[in-house]
Amino acid sequence: MTATDPPRGDDHPLVTEGMRRAVGVWDEWSAWSAPIRDSDIRRWALAVYWPEPPPRRFWDERFAASTATGELVAPEEFNPFAWPAPRTANAARRAAPDRQPDPRAVRGRVNGGCRATYGVAMRPDDCVRRRVRLHTWRTTSSARGPLLIVEYEHEWRNQRDEVVRVAVYTLIYW
Repeated sequence: MTATDPPRGDDHPLVTEGMRRAVGVWDEWSAWSAPIRDSDIRRWALAVYWPEPPPRRFWDERFAASTATGELVAPEEFNPFAWPAPRTANAARRAAPDRQPDPRAVRGRVNGGCRATYGVAMRPDDCVRRRVRLHTWRTTSSARGPLLIVEYEHEWRNQRDEVVRVAVYTLIYW
């Protein structure tokens, strides 16, 4: 599906006019992360690989200097937004009502998962920015009745405008 294709399930009672307009439209870039520090990378790697030791490229500067990247890099799942950073006015648009199903009609919601692709590795001193768009939706049937499956795409880029991560988050509404 492309941004110009109409989503399937356009007549679902949870679909709002704002959702119809928002499909495929990127928000403005919102929050920049705080600069990534080598200690952030080390702590994250220790946490995600615990109780095993993390790969040396995440914590050993001397070893990392001998790799293709030439320096420490963060694990792909590292989240530079896990630490507080200054927020812009656009950061609040992440859950803007114009991209959400009609809250008066929603009876329930569950997380349907996430799929991610990764670009360049995050490194010490990188700052990352993000933007979000309503990617698509579709409907299906269940024992609870009709379901609305909505996908939101998040794109992260560093200060060199290189893609760091693209993730699609799925939410299921009934």
